[in-house]
Amino acid sequence: TTSGNYGYSRKFRRELQKSGTTYQKILDQVSVTIAIELLYKTNKTVNQIAFEVGYNDVSNFRRAFKRY
Repeated sequence: TTSGNYGYSRKFRRELQKSGTTYQKILDQVSVTIAIELLYKTNKTVNQIAFEVGYNDVSNFRRAFKRY
């Protein structure tokens, strides 16, 4: 297993593909869902939330957020 596929199996990747998604898309969805909750329930800045949900670059977070 290579680090590029996060340690999940080929079967899992195929099942995700059949469902029309990828592991990265799922991670992005979870990150955005958590970010939305943090925006509503905390006084944290967008920058703080972006870093908290795993984005090192706020512009990448904003792009991901706008997609959803």
